Amino acid sequence: MDPITTFAVLASIPKEVVEKSERLLHTLAGKALEETGELFADRVRFWRFKNQVSVLRKAEKALKDAGLEPRAVDLKLLVPLIEHASLEEQEDAQSLWAHLLANATQDQRNVIFYRTCVDLLKNISGIEAELLRAMFLEWKAEERRALEFAREKQLAPPHIPDNAVKFSIGQLLSSIPVTDGQVLLDNLLRMNLVRFPEPNMITVYGGSIGMKPSEVYLTYLGIKLLTVCTTLDVANPTATTSTS
Repeated sequence: MDPITTFAVLASIPKEVVEKSERLLHTLAGKALEETGELFADRVRFWRFKNQVSVLRKAEKALKDAGLEPRAVDLKLLVPLIEHASLEEQEDAQSLWAHLLANATQDQRNVIFYRTCVDLLKNISGIEAELLRAMFLEWKAEERRALEFAREKQLAPPHIPDNAVKFSIGQLLSSIPVTDGQVLLDNLLRMNLVRFPEPNMITVYGGSIGMKPSEVYLTYLGIKLLTVCTTLDVANPTATTSTS
């Protein structure tokens, strides 16, 4: 008995209905699932398994490169992390999940923080991830400049405020290959990964109103998320030098 007939019998659904549903799902999924399985569910499982293996291999490599051994992770964190990571097939997105997993294996004290990271990362699109990564690289560059200056002057390591680097909203949106970049920006604002600076107030007809913000900056939460999703911090992966 072929798989579709077997499923139809077990589920008490007419075979024609199953076949039509299978064809529709196959069309909706596109080329990503063409090379696998007989039924859509089989293809999905195999596709997710391939993504999961890729993420695990990347996490293993990150740990090996850092000279670290993997440790047990709380199942309340591990299960949703692997589940959502298995939905990512883009290399860059898989790298974010892999670093998150690698850091989680070394920092069992902050399970709640890492579960928060999973909830955030699963709601970030590939384009949003690229934006955040570019912003984070600029913030890290500013941090390095401040630390180098402090060393040269023999000063105490400085605290780099979250808003040390501000980004033009116009430039950010112009770099996004979508028709409505404002929706992406609003999503990042909703998750408190970026924030508007305090508005400039102007006086109009005797009253004060705030000017429309033209810049955003990474929040403390955004910086912490990107730290554990892009680097493997052996000493303390959830720590940053940022303070508001």
